[in-house]
Amino acid sequence: MAGSNIEDMGDAPVTRVRSLFEPRSDGLGGIPDPLPWLKAQRSVPGFSKKMAASFNKMDGPLDSFLRKINYLRRIVPCGTEIFKQNDCGDHIYLLTDGWVGLQSWGHDGEEHILDFLIGYGFFGFPCKKTGEYCYSAIAITAVEVYRFEVAQLKSMITGEPSLSVAIQSDIFDQLMRAQSRQSAMACKHGIDLVASALWDLADRVLVTRKRANGSTRLQLPINQSMFGKYVGVSNVYICKMLTMLNAAGIKVESTNGGIVIADFNVLREFVQRSN
Repeated sequence: MAGSNIEDMGDAPVTRVRSLFEPRSDGLGGIPDPLPWLKAQRSVPGFSKKMAASFNKMDGPLDSFLRKINYLRRIVPCGTEIFKQNDCGDHIYLLTDGWVGLQSWGHDGEEHILDFLIGYGFFGFPCKKTGEYCYSAIAITAVEVYRFEVAQLKSMITGEPSLSVAIQSDIFDQLMRAQSRQSAMACKHGIDLVASALWDLADRVLVTRKRANGSTRLQLPINQSMFGKYVGVSNVYICKMLTMLNAAGIKVESTNGGIVIADFNVLREFVQRSN
């Protein structure tokens, strides 16, 4: 039934079908016409200006679109996995309340390729080649999402070019902002992780080492590959983080004989500051 909404309260059974614009009776307040809500998001930091502008130009078409398309409204409890990476991507989602975490892992199952939060907008677009989701989506808080069938959504936006542009702009802007934010966060987290692991090993070596010459140079009896296994990440990731450590002033060199720390005092001070 077009314009309908099957309400799903987490794992509870589906109870009835109602319109998106019908007042809610679940204690969470009423759902108004979405146009004012979408326009109000212009004041929210980070909301896509392109998307807001596109929505503003199409009051009639957007209202008509949302009333015609079928969707499933869900209140998803905190910690619930909305879909998994590599699941068949039959649906696209619109997040209207709460926070969703998007996570993706490399083929080795170790290295995070994508890991960030969204607090609004569309997500769950499947890979064009495989038709599968490229990442997992997890409810970080209790969230409200609207689920659309991919085939029907594609059919609907064919006649609404402005809506297609708005959705694509929203996805692009989210990814660009998240990529920049996550890159900074991942580098900081990765550097701290690797530095702490290096100091843990260095501290063990220093306990047994005789420092007759008072040198602060230290060679660990473990090579880069073995160090990666010790930390629990890929060798490629360790290589990147060692490079970042050097850029941060922690001079570390990977040799055949093991990882060499130029000055363990500098490493120790860095770890202490990080903690």
